[in-house]
Amino acid sequence: MDLSPSRLFNVAYVLFKNVLILAIILIIYHLFIGTIFVVSGVSMENNFHTGQWVYVNRISYLASQPHKGEVTVTKFPGDPKNKKFVKRLIGLPGEKIEIVDSKVFVNGNEMIESYIDKRLIFSENLSRQLGSNEYFLMGDNRAESHDSRIWGPASRKDLIGKATFVLYPLSDFGAIPAPAY
Repeated sequence: MDLSPSRLFNVAYVLFKNVLILAIILIIYHLFIGTIFVVSGVSMENNFHTGQWVYVNRISYLASQPHKGEVTVTKFPGDPKNKKFVKRLIGLPGEKIEIVDSKVFVNGNEMIESYIDKRLIFSENLSRQLGSNEYFLMGDNRAESHDSRIWGPASRKDLIGKATFVLYPLSDFGAIPAPAY
């Protein structure tokens, strides 16, 4: 086996080049295709818990429009530190959102939200007409969630991607269903 300096340099160069290529591929994947988000806080309980790893499909929002009911990861609107949250997409651009007696109405129709505790009492009544680039997001644990009711609607550029899978812990592993309304 040849252990000459030129041979060692060639091995190191090939190794460095391959690691660099892998790093570039992973960065491109993370920025445009998908990423992992670690849930923190109680705003999405009982459906999501602190410490869960969620796969976020970024390309879904690059290739198509977000859909009502999807669980999405979003940047906090106006936060220069790019703090990220997991929330449920409740209202789409142009829709009217109303909250009356802890019930959510979109364009006058009550949303049937099978993913939340029906006994949950949350927030004051609210009425909001969404603009052409506004999305209304809420946590599933409405009484403990800071969301569009407090910080206003999110713009399209704030939506990072659709949460599609719980990866960890393995006891929670599986696809994240989006309710049909």
